[in-house]
Amino acid sequence: MKMAQTINLAKKQSLAWLARLVMGLGCCGVAQAMSTFVSVTIQPQWPDSTNPGPVVVYSITVTRSGEGELDLALSSAGLPAGAIGSFSPSVVRFTGQVPISLTATLTVTCTNIMPVDPYPFTVTADDGKGTVATSTNTAGQTFDPIFAANPASRPTLKLDILGKHNIKVHGKGATGKTYQILASASMTNPSWFPLGRASADGNGRFSFLDPNDNDPSVRFYRALYVPR
Repeated sequence: MKMAQTINLAKKQSLAWLARLVMGLGCCGVAQAMSTFVSVTIQPQWPDSTNPGPVVVYSITVTRSGEGELDLALSSAGLPAGAIGSFSPSVVRFTGQVPISLTATLTVTCTNIMPVDPYPFTVTADDGKGTVATSTNTAGQTFDPIFAANPASRPTLKLDILGKHNIKVHGKGATGKTYQILASASMTNPSWFPLGRASADGNGRFSFLDPNDNDPSVRFYRALYVPR
């Protein structure tokens, strides 16, 4: 009889210990599932259009730690007078374990073509639970107002290879100026032929998709200012 009572007591103690262990693991799981807002950053972007007009674009990256659902509402402040900023999406939503970073697009529409990089505007992300983070635009640190205001400034070019026979030419020139994009198969005896035109945004950035890149070997590019 005593032996049976001892076995039953041992079973009850084991079950109680197992229940505490399960509860402990459950609490740990909840803690691990919580997403925590870490940071927000701002990065200028190349225009998507060859004629962006008074629109400039920035990429907004928000980063979290942990896992689970987390909504971050985005807002901006300190843009140029009359400028309107819109986010897409305006609320960034995290779910599950990945990713740890997501991006949104800030489109700034000004009353006229003008530089926005020099303005130390801010972007704020708010999780609605008391955690708020703000990032300040720092593109003005590398912005050269003399270069941006001089149509004769020689633009710098960058190539993005998007795929086979699919190259995008990016350039940094003068604010709102138009450039002729030319290409040549050689630099020994260059024969430049026009591909098309692209206008710079307020920050002097322009983009052009090469529609005739059928040469699989080598192609050189340059951009020339087109006076109006």
